[in-house]
Amino acid sequence: MTALLITSLHEYAGKTMLCAGLGQYWIDSGRKVGYFSPCFSESEMALKKHKSLSLLRHTLGLTESAEALYPLLPVDSAAVQAAFAAVSRGVDMMVIEGSYKHAELLSSAVGARILIVHDYASDLSKALPEYIKLAGKLAGVVLNKVPAKKLPSIVKASEGTLAKAGLKLLGVIPENRILSALSVGDLAEALDGKILNNPEKSTDLIENLMLGSSTFDRGAAYYQRKNNKAVIVWGERPGYRKAALAALPQLALQTSTRCVVICDAAVPLPAILQKAEEKGVPLVSVPGKLPEVIIKLEKAVAATFFAQEQKISPLSSVLSAALNPRLLAGDFNIG
Repeated sequence: MTALLITSLHEYAGKTMLCAGLGQYWIDSGRKVGYFSPCFSESEMALKKHKSLSLLRHTLGLTESAEALYPLLPVDSAAVQAAFAAVSRGVDMMVIEGSYKHAELLSSAVGARILIVHDYASDLSKALPEYIKLAGKLAGVVLNKVPAKKLPSIVKASEGTLAKAGLKLLGVIPENRILSALSVGDLAEALDGKILNNPEKSTDLIENLMLGSSTFDRGAAYYQRKNNKAVIVWGERPGYRKAALAALPQLALQTSTRCVVICDAAVPLPAILQKAEEKGVPLVSVPGKLPEVIIKLEKAVAATFFAQEQKISPLSSVLSAALNPRLLAGDFNIG
């Protein structure tokens, strides 16, 4: 049995995504894969999302309890070894998701090599002093969320930066709207909103966000610019409320729209609700003025957990093209 610890210096860098993607890849190649993600404090435990665990269970065929997969442990090597042994029996590959703070402890306790996921939005050169500390146990670094247009230049620059520090770049994962998408249900939860219709569509993924057009004569053309979108419309502007709740959603519903978000906890006109039900597009009524809603949405997108089953299929093809073949083959003694 071999083990790989996937960690990152920052939250929401893509650890769970990589655990699920690599695990699925190895399962498809005929291996039995296990998963382990210990916590060392109550606050760390609170960050765990059981939606993500549900997806990992389904993807990796896990049968262990949440307490076994996400145990709350003392910062002690023996405790880690015992908890790890309980979930690693009979598997070929163990994927471990752990905090950077305890990466060295985890690696030493279970004999795992370390793979660091680095979010492209964070300065790689500033993170290098931390990464170098783990060099003896490090398989390498994977960059995530890199804009597609910048891929060639980023690959070249990052390989050089890491090589000078004695580290290896093991993959560059391009920014992908589907992989970073919120579901309609996630959006409603993040905005404290209420889905008014078609609740069965709550798992649909939102790839784009658009503000309701304030110019009615160009509305249809405006909404056609983006597919699989959430459209956010005003609910509070004096003298504009009725139009916002009528004409704008009507135009949005004629295009590829996952949901329409109505601010200020406003209630849509009955005709719009009926049209939305016919089109199968949820209307989500949320509290707060438009600027407040936009800020909440930006934070929700930045902190998206990898918890939607629809992301697994595209993830496999993305990782196959993005990662070092030796890593995909399960060879962690690369760096």
